Amino acid sequence: MPLARGAVPCFLSQQRPWPHGHRLRRPLRQALREQVNEANVTPSTVHWVVTILLVVHPAACVFTFLASCFSVPKIHWRMTRGRIIRPQGWRRRCTPGKLYRACMIELSFTESIACPRPDVFSILTGFERYLAQWAKGPISAMKIGHGPTGAGTRFLVTAKVGPFRVRSPYEVAVWEPPERFGGRGVAGPVRFEEEYRLTASDNSTGLTQSIKAWPRGPFRFFRPLIERQLRGLIAADLDRLKQLAEGSK
Repeated sequence: MPLARGAVPCFLSQQRPWPHGHRLRRPLRQALREQVNEANVTPSTVHWVVTILLVVHPAACVFTFLASCFSVPKIHWRMTRGRIIRPQGWRRRCTPGKLYRACMIELSFTESIACPRPDVFSILTGFERYLAQWAKGPISAMKIGHGPTGAGTRFLVTAKVGPFRVRSPYEVAVWEPPERFGGRGVAGPVRFEEEYRLTASDNSTGLTQSIKAWPRGPFRFFRPLIERQLRGLIAADLDRLKQLAEGSK
């Protein structure tokens, strides 16, 4: 017999906060409660859903647990008259700001190039002509739109990852030739923001690159590995940029 609207099966109608051992199933239970409240569901249907998610496919339970650690605040919920409400005095344990700072990778590199500053700036910002020559991964870059390059200009960068080709957007955020250049974009599972500062000295240019990167999705668990790879990749890119600028004099 179908349940009346607002009725909840006994295994979903707990009135007290669940113990810590039930955190693994909490997102599933919450989703089931919302479905039960919105439509008439027979007990057999609810039991089949629980069986499929928690028994036949235990990986779904692990996935929801990992997702809850990074996207769902750890809050105890309870049912009142068929509705899910927050208890009084609740407090978030994981705020978006804390998660934002915890997942961020911040790096800085400095390189001295024996080349005038305007020439270094033109090579650095000449995506369509020079990017594939000094950056590892990109094989081409295409400018979106017309007009001179400046803040707000967008590029479509094509990179080769194994046998595949991946297109990623890149947007210029800072444009102050020949002193500063910056932009934001996406490289695979990483979203990043970077800024280059060029300082002139005796017949050479000091280039400082600052980058902030945020791994996305499950790649947040591999933050130390991604940071180590970024360090080696950026250092190698700046070295190739140095060789390209000094060889073009």
